Amino acid sequence: MSQQVKYYGYTGDLVLQDTDLLELNYFSEIKKICIDESIGLIVNLESPFIYKEFITIKDKVCLGANQRNVDKLHYLSPKLINLSNNHINDFGNDGVQLTLKVLLNNNFNSFGVGKRGDIKIIDNTADNLINMAFTLRSSDQSGSLLFATDQVYGPSDLDLELISEVKKNNATKNLVVSVHWGTEDISIPDRETRIIARKIIDAGADLVIGHHPHIVQPLEIYKEKMIFYSVGNFYFPDIKYSFRNKIVEKKTMKHQLIGIVPVFDFSDTVRLVKIYEIRNNDQKQIVRIIKPKKLIKSKIYYSFFPILYKKNESMRLAKYYSQRLVEKITSCFH
Repeated sequence: MSQQVKYYGYTGDLVLQDTDLLELNYFSEIKKICIDESIGLIVNLESPFIYKEFITIKDKVCLGANQRNVDKLHYLSPKLINLSNNHINDFGNDGVQLTLKVLLNNNFNSFGVGKRGDIKIIDNTADNLINMAFTLRSSDQSGSLLFATDQVYGPSDLDLELISEVKKNNATKNLVVSVHWGTEDISIPDRETRIIARKIIDAGADLVIGHHPHIVQPLEIYKEKMIFYSVGNFYFPDIKYSFRNKIVEKKTMKHQLIGIVPVFDFSDTVRLVKIYEIRNNDQKQIVRIIKPKKLIKSKIYYSFFPILYKKNESMRLAKYYSQRLVEKITSCFH
């Protein structure tokens, strides 16, 4: 039975790779909240579904999940699945096409991927709400193929003119633009990302939701509209992946275990209802409400970013990259 939706909540990155042994009730807290409060989730699925024999087309960390893990999506019952990200075509057309097939066969609505000129960038299936999804090159600095071509499925680069056109033709609807962008594991958006975010608002977006950095970043209010630079991870497990004929085990770091799910009422204008913080541990997700002011930073915070970076980020990042280096070295002996 389809649940009547009153509000919509936007999750961070969801990776289903290596989750075969993950119990469904791991997500029981957020599921109960969604049922009790009539919240429809809009999920950012970052791992395409693949078969074991599929081959990666990129020389980088590639993500892919067994299709039996679609059971996690059934448990969460998202109203919409966003596929616009830097991993959706890690296994080329094989991975994208299987993902679209699995989602369609399981009655999930998805958007954000396709071939050039035929990408489903826009979803307008909800009342008073239009969702658009884009991916920026900043989310993949490896130089690998990222965007859709005439032959290869992929996400779309940002199109400000299209945003303006969609808003012009749907002036009474709320327009939400989701963007996969930015630098991984940095707790504050860089200057370029902030400039782009404001251009998106200026183009007509009523709300901006950011993914990819795997860490929660600030909420900024610009022209009375909200920009969530990064909602962090919804769930990102420890994974093993093949890189240059070596098996590498990638452990999830502390900051990557945290995400937020901002919940909105779109019945009139964009109204922020609540922000749920998601904390992942070995047994289950822990969910609690946090106040928006916890995420809002002053202009001085952004202005003094270099100082804050050195003071607050350097030790955490040193630990993070040390761990990644150990993983690479360890893989050489496998």
